[in-house]
Amino acid sequence: WDQHIADEGYLVLAGRVRKHEEKDVIRATLEKIIKRKVDTEKLFTLNENTSPVTRHILERVTQAAPDKFHNVVWTHNMRQLAVLIGKAVEFQEPVLLVGETGCGKTTMCQILASLHGQTLYMINCHQHTESSDFLGGLRPVRNRTEGAVEVHKLFEWVDGP
Repeated sequence: WDQHIADEGYLVLAGRVRKHEEKDVIRATLEKIIKRKVDTEKLFTLNENTSPVTRHILERVTQAAPDKFHNVVWTHNMRQLAVLIGKAVEFQEPVLLVGETGCGKTTMCQILASLHGQTLYMINCHQHTESSDFLGGLRPVRNRTEGAVEVHKLFEWVDGP
């Protein structure tokens, strides 16, 4: 159980940081306190030594719909992304994916949606995207008459997508 706690702890804590130095500090701290080695190769590489904490996710995503996702290259970073998102989905936790264009964020969401038989809705955001773009907001009234009655309001609420 100590190894399980160390592995899960690393996924939870190191999955939230971006710098390798911070991940190294987290790994060293877990190893010092729990007295078990955290081996990222065992967490993110599928072979006979893969951690039981992540094996089921790696097996499932790497074998997902080979005809549909045959072009996916399972680099270390892609496998890490698969494990971290897979764990969040497992525990019904929200995920915020941040990264450069082409690093696999959308592809991983497509794979996981396919595996779970769910429809994936994609919304492209940019630096000027606001919450009202999703939720809705007050918009000027376009049609100032309802039937034969003139409407005297200037704005009305319009739901977003």
